[in-house]
Amino acid sequence: TANSGVAPDGTTTADAFSFSGNGATIYQQPLLSGSTTYTASFWVKRNAGTDQSFRIRGDVAGGNTATFSGDLVATDHWKRF
Repeated sequence: TANSGVAPDGTTTADAFSFSGNGATIYQQPLLSGSTTYTASFWVKRNAGTDQSFRIRGDVAGGNTATFSGDLVATDHWKRF
């Protein structure tokens, strides 16, 4: 749900995602250049219940999938990854 919570900067621009079961996915497909180095970051906070673990994955050329992280944890405090 877009703009459903207070973001780390105090504005109401935090989006909420709700998943059921394991293996749920948020998918982004940015257009990237092969000759450029990129850095990405994002903020995460759980919205209710217990801490939630998640992973960051990326698709590489040829359809092979590379896992970029181990388990990360969303807590009741904003954290930048």
